[in-house]
Amino acid sequence: MKSVPKQLVIDKDVFQGTNQAALCKFAKNHFLILPDVLLYECLTSPENKDILKHRFEKVILAGAYVCPRVQAIVFKEAQKLSPFVFLPDLEMTTDIRVSIRQKNIFFDSRYIQEIYEKHCQGAQILLDAAPKTVEKIASQEPEILEKARKYQGKRTERFRLWVETVTSRNIHELAIEKLGHLTDSPERFCLSNEWITWHYFCFVCVIYLEYTFLKTMQGENPKLVKAEHDCQDIEYVTYLSRADGLLTRDKKLSKPIANAAFPDKDVFSSLDEVPEDYICNWT
Repeated sequence: MKSVPKQLVIDKDVFQGTNQAALCKFAKNHFLILPDVLLYECLTSPENKDILKHRFEKVILAGAYVCPRVQAIVFKEAQKLSPFVFLPDLEMTTDIRVSIRQKNIFFDSRYIQEIYEKHCQGAQILLDAAPKTVEKIASQEPEILEKARKYQGKRTERFRLWVETVTSRNIHELAIEKLGHLTDSPERFCLSNEWITWHYFCFVCVIYLEYTFLKTMQGENPKLVKAEHDCQDIEYVTYLSRADGLLTRDKKLSKPIANAAFPDKDVFSSLDEVPEDYICNWT
């Protein structure tokens, strides 16, 4: 019996920091996933957009797969009222490969603007909803910010505290307050950690707590630009709920959340760190 290939998600930091030849070689014998959020980040890169777009195309043709953005998955779970199981979108991957080979435009400025607006909407919701969500969590554990003070210089430990605090609450109840409008049957939506929505909302709450901590302890007041970028970062971590490993160099958010939320999964900083058991035998 064939073993199931291990799935590996890559973020922009590693994608941009790895040369194209190495990425293409890696994609040929690994189940490498380039998320839709990575494509968006490549297309909106202020300096290297053309280079990253070309690299994305070459790596997809070499054998990598794409998957939908997390917000689209959340919507599908809300409509179908069942967890999204298989992360890669095989049909979307095939369509993109065909478009690249035929030199068709498989995305345009309208696509970029549409995704940007959705990210900004999500980020604004994050900023607007943060105070109420933190207030609700803090009312159940009023010492939480004081507990975090001892981890002021220890980011991973602090995020572990945030994850433990949030997951000890009723995520379904919290999520329905913010996302219940997406479905006709909220009582059947986002029921457990089998749902990608559950993980995504959990990480949104983690960011709420981190923002509150930074504002309380250090006087920082996150702006929309930072929130929009943070929404992108937690998408990569959310994918790890389905994948086996994550390639990221982000030490501020992605790594500490991933290590705290998924201690049994792999987080790598480069292709060289990926062990042999991730190699796929496609034949």
